[in-house]
This record gives sequence, C-alpha cells and structure tokens, in this order.
Amino acid sequence: MFALLVFICALAAHMRTLPYTNTLVDVQEAISIASFIALMWLAVFMSLDGVSSAGRQVISVLIVMINGCYIAFVAWLVVHATKTHPQPENPITAENEAHGAETDIEVNPITANEEARGTEAETQINNHSVPFQAEYEAGKAEGFDVVRV
Repeated sequence: MFALLVFICALAAHMRTLPYTNTLVDVQEAISIASFIALMWLAVFMSLDGVSSAGRQVISVLIVMINGCYIAFVAWLVVHATKTHPQPENPITAENEAHGAETDIEVNPITANEEARGTEAETQINNHSVPFQAEYEAGKAEGFDVVRV
C-alpha cells in the first residue's frame, strides 16, 4: 500500500510540474504512472479473500486490457515520433550530392608510390648523418616506424 501512495504522489508531482519539454513525453509519463497505479489497485483487489472466481477473472481481463492499451499507445507514440521527427540526413553527404560530387569513393590507404617513397625516405635517412642516430637505431630495433618530420 505504501508503494501506491508513493506512485500517487509521483503522479501528482508529475502533473503539477510537467518536467519534459515535449508534451507527448509528459503525456506518456502520466499515462505510464496512472496505468501502474491502476494495475497495482487491481492486484490488491485480486488478492483479497472475499473476491470470487468470476471477480478474479474480470480483474485479470482488466489487467490484460490496461497493459494492451498501454503497449498500443507506446507503439503509436513511436510511429508518431518517427513520422514527425525524421532522422536528419548526413550534412556532408547532402552537400556533396548538391555539388554533384560522387559519394562512393574507394580509398586505398597505401599505394605503390607511397610505399616507394617510404623506402626511399628510409634510405635517405640511413645514408645521411642523423643527429640522433643511436636513438633512431634503437627505435628501429624496437619496431617503431620511421617518420619524416
């Protein structure tokens, strides 16, 4: 029973403040709390000793109907939100297409020319006097890549 009191206070506080900026989210939260309160009351009534078998069946049907209605409402809310707030298009892709640029470009990170330039640069470094030759050799021995700055 204390849980019911807590949720009734939560519903009252929510309806008083409406904390969300979107009205549909406020409505969804209010319906969520209200359906929880209704389900808890029905569960309390169902657990009473004086309720007949027919009464328990009616309460069970009401519980299923409340849950079904809430699920249908959330499904409608999701569909409504996706229709009224579509996902924005990628601005870079849209700008490229507006200027007639192709967006499907294959990029090969290492080409034969880059590989040749890399080995050529290593050869030039190895053939010239480097102020930090010992550090360079130690780095090469450790497996670090040579970087031209």
